[in-house]
Amino acid sequence: MKNIILSLTGVVLFGVSTQAAVKIYSAPEGVDRSADFAVTVDGKDAFVFYVAGNELREKYLPGADYEFRGEKKVIVRNVVHDPGNKVIRKARESWVSFETDSSALIRLGQLTDPLPLKDVLLIDELGHAVEYKMMGKTISFTVAAGHKYVLVLNNDLSRRLTIFAETPETDVPDIKAADTFLIRPGTPRADYENTAKKTLYFAPGLHEMGDQFPLKPGLQIYLAPGAYVRGFFTCPPDADTAGASGVKIFGRGILSSEYNQITNGPNNNFLPRPLRFWSNSIYLGGFNREPADNQIVQGITIIYPTQQPIMGNGTKTLIENVKVINFEKGFGGICVGSQSTVKDCYVSTDVRALTTFGSDTTFSRNLIIGFEGGTPFFMGSRILDDLKNITFEDSTVVGDWDDLIALKQAHFGNLSNFNFRNIKAFYTGDKPKVSLLSLGVGFSPYRRGDYQGGISDVKVSDIKITALNSSPKIMVDAFGFSEQAAVRNVSVQDITVNGEAADLLPKIEQCACSITVGDKIIKEGTRPEPKDMSLKYPPVAAVNNPAKAYPRHDEDGDTYGDTYGRNIAHQIAYPSAKQKADSAFPKSLSAAFGNNATGASLKGIKTVFAPKGDFLQTYAVVNDPRMHALHSPDYEVFVAQKSSRSPEASVPVYENVGTMNSTGNGLSVPPPLPTEHFANFSHRGPVEVTVRMKDRAPAVKDALIMPSKLKIQPTYAADGRSFSFTLPGPQYLVIIVNGDWLRPLFVFANPPEDPVPDPRDPAVLTIKTADDYRTLANRKKLADYRVIYFAPGYHDIGLFFPVFGDQTIYIPGDAYVAGTILGINRDNADNSAYGTRIITKNKDIFDYPAFKHGYQNADDYIVMGSPERFLGAIENFTIRGRGILSAEKMDWFKGQETVPSYIILVDRAGQNGVLEGLTFTGRHFHSANFFGTPALLSNVKTLYGFHGNTDASQWGMVRRNLFSIEMDDGTYIKNGLDIDGWFAWQQNNANVFCFTRAMPRDGNTLGHSIIRNATVIDGRYGAAGVSNLAGTEYNPMRGGFWLGINHDKKGANFGYVADIVMQNITFETTVNPLFQFAPMTGTRYNKMIGVEDITFDNIQVPMGQNWKSIFGGRPQAPDDFMRGIVIKDLMIGDKKIADFDEFARTRSEGRNLGVKIETNE
Repeated sequence: MKNIILSLTGVVLFGVSTQAAVKIYSAPEGVDRSADFAVTVDGKDAFVFYVAGNELREKYLPGADYEFRGEKKVIVRNVVHDPGNKVIRKARESWVSFETDSSALIRLGQLTDPLPLKDVLLIDELGHAVEYKMMGKTISFTVAAGHKYVLVLNNDLSRRLTIFAETPETDVPDIKAADTFLIRPGTPRADYENTAKKTLYFAPGLHEMGDQFPLKPGLQIYLAPGAYVRGFFTCPPDADTAGASGVKIFGRGILSSEYNQITNGPNNNFLPRPLRFWSNSIYLGGFNREPADNQIVQGITIIYPTQQPIMGNGTKTLIENVKVINFEKGFGGICVGSQSTVKDCYVSTDVRALTTFGSDTTFSRNLIIGFEGGTPFFMGSRILDDLKNITFEDSTVVGDWDDLIALKQAHFGNLSNFNFRNIKAFYTGDKPKVSLLSLGVGFSPYRRGDYQGGISDVKVSDIKITALNSSPKIMVDAFGFSEQAAVRNVSVQDITVNGEAADLLPKIEQCACSITVGDKIIKEGTRPEPKDMSLKYPPVAAVNNPAKAYPRHDEDGDTYGDTYGRNIAHQIAYPSAKQKADSAFPKSLSAAFGNNATGASLKGIKTVFAPKGDFLQTYAVVNDPRMHALHSPDYEVFVAQKSSRSPEASVPVYENVGTMNSTGNGLSVPPPLPTEHFANFSHRGPVEVTVRMKDRAPAVKDALIMPSKLKIQPTYAADGRSFSFTLPGPQYLVIIVNGDWLRPLFVFANPPEDPVPDPRDPAVLTIKTADDYRTLANRKKLADYRVIYFAPGYHDIGLFFPVFGDQTIYIPGDAYVAGTILGINRDNADNSAYGTRIITKNKDIFDYPAFKHGYQNADDYIVMGSPERFLGAIENFTIRGRGILSAEKMDWFKGQETVPSYIILVDRAGQNGVLEGLTFTGRHFHSANFFGTPALLSNVKTLYGFHGNTDASQWGMVRRNLFSIEMDDGTYIKNGLDIDGWFAWQQNNANVFCFTRAMPRDGNTLGHSIIRNATVIDGRYGAAGVSNLAGTEYNPMRGGFWLGINHDKKGANFGYVADIVMQNITFETTVNPLFQFAPMTGTRYNKMIGVEDITFDNIQVPMGQNWKSIFGGRPQAPDDFMRGIVIKDLMIGDKKIADFDEFARTRSEGRNLGVKIETNE
């Protein structure tokens, strides 16, 4: 882009500028100048910085490339998405920085594509109008030292200019001091990262520092004016970190994280991006128990932030005069902890600008600019501890906000004594109504007992809104969840719009009490009338003979019909006396289907057997800086066994931390994010377990141990630092300490292993930690061995590590393997696709800027179409052990989802695969995928449910003793699915028991499945954020048991779901609701949905359901039916359900609906 420099000579200036020395901050060579504005300060040419999209830059920056590059047109859940036609509003922002001890005269003109000089908005950080003079195409005005100014032309925030008139620095470090390390451009990072000196001085110039530069206690980092530092600073979050207390980051330089793409969801542009929650421009620590007190960030400018520009949760933090220009949508501004102050800052962002997770915090004199929808002042949404005494004052907001102020809570902390006062807000939107204040205590599945949480004592006063377009009405809304989780004592006073008293529109709903809005006092709000989801589909004409018009086909039922009939699953689950007496009658559904996997044979290979009788086996800790999993800062676990005389031994406790790049779980942004702490050991017989809290973790008030059916009651130590219990046998446990569902502990007490291959056998290839099997040359050797054995320690295997037929991969309990595994036919052993190249089915990726500009190398990729991408089917294979397999090497790339985004992937044409015992972490898509038969998934723990597309299990029809955390569907019903033993934790998206999203092909039957002995933590909040579900409580996307078919596909004009048994299932949390049997799919293709012969037996919901369940077909499809649905021994709360109306309602007036309630009483 060619800049056209506008001459400013000869212009008559307005006002008089003192001739005090002005020091203008410039940029080093290699940093582009703005193409929008030319500026002089006291007659001197000023360097105009800017952030913008790549189409407006001379140089390509990954962090500036945020255009969606997905499919041109897709249909998801009956909604047409056409990203190719989506209009993306793009902003660019210019700024000038200089220092003066008095005042200075600013002259400016526009360059490329000038905007009309009308509707000029020029204000300072306090919202005061600044007098200016316009002569021709030039604007001039006087600025005072220590102030910030923003200029908006023609009400167009997409191009704005900001002036930072700084006072002279007073605390510049002495570069010659003995404890100062001077960093010049080109100084190797290792030199200053490893120095013992306490002050790092970044001199003027361009510094390629890089990512995750570690902060240390007492470290001072100075960015001089003219210093441009690429990278980000991080308080190390490890369990043994020293933290970052006493850190000071200051100066007048620029910190840029422009080399990282940070878009939510799939990495559509194939650009580098940080994937850990502490990958912020500045992560000060505190969210993972790191020491983080008495910290200062002062004076610097942060651009292209990686995630949150500044994020910390320590105490006594000062953020002062920091300029944040947040280019990427979806991430916020400044987040601090308790007893902190954020003042005199400039924050340019489109989302939550200022927030805190601590009490006694003040935000003052801050200037916030928001391009479109966001919340400048936000508190929430998962606050565990009480939060009080928060003040926002004397600040200015410019933008088109969603809620100017929002306090939301869906956890257990009480938010109280909030003051918002003397705020000037310039509304740039054109909506007739705009929200001033939104307060909400939403549904939480985890709420119980004393853990409730509410909002109280909120004061909003002296808010002056200037509407740049027409004057809007001002909305105030509030709702609570219950009497214990309510909104109380709110005052909204002295609100004006364009100098006149605001037209206030209060919307006060249930459990919101004592709300004063202007001169109106609302004693108690009203519950909204619940409404069904409106699904406007064309009606389907009823037929005279549905059975003839929609004939049912049942391949499996007909195949086994002579023996079992079409109700195979019911015959297995409820055998007759004659069948019980018949030794040939199968005891499981898998046996009936002949689905008995054995995996690879170990015949002829030396093996090691588990001890006979009672035993206890623990595993050595793996500690490597490359690991994405950390060591828990919260918990220590010790186990002992009296019966085998095994003394107390330590069990390593690892920690997975949620990533900010999450979708489908809006409650986790901003932090705190969920974490997963887990420990593995194996045993036979009872063991004594002790959990101790580490020094940085809080004392134990209470511990909830699930499954609740085990009735494990811990014994608490007198010092409040530990608790103990006896575990009678192998079992997967979830332990919640102090009601903190965001930091659970998983205790994986594994059953004994089958005989383990002996690494000393010549047929066993032992891979040591120093061996590199990411190369094609080494991978070719793998086909020659029957067993691949990973030695203890950390292994980087890259992507697509091969597993061949007639081969076992064994990962012991003290090994941590990072990478993904792909089933490979030996005929393809020389194929370079699984050597050092990444497979993709998307040939268009090479046209993406990431490849054109060298951030990705096309030679590292290979395009393989769907028919060839699996590199052949395999038979007789086993992947097992008690170790960790982490998919941390993968990112979630659009166009690659069918190959690298599974932690293990085997062609479904393969046969006889066994996956046993491993713990999966680090996945960015679904879990292991293999639907060939026979296949067995056993004793597998699937963690890292931090993305909206992480299904729990996609391996085989036979699953035994599983544990999973998922943010997408837990399981789909497949013909022959046989699950016995499953602990599932559903995060805030999709469903644990998802019967199907799309109907079978015309007339086919989906079913013949048994799922039994399951424990479920249903963690869905019912919405993407904290919202009032009372008005939409019958949304058919929700439900513990979900038959809400939502795909209307060609070729699926009618179909059947039948012969399914769900038995012995306990929901540990409140569900909303328990049953959602109300299809929501369209009628373009789907004319008839038939559901029959489904039994729910011994379903326990001790915490109850948030509203009534729903059953029924679609109103537009009169031949839909549900019949033969039997619900036996259903307990909701402490009540055994005897009547349908006690817990459910009907849809479509109960047409063609047959639900029978049975009890043993």
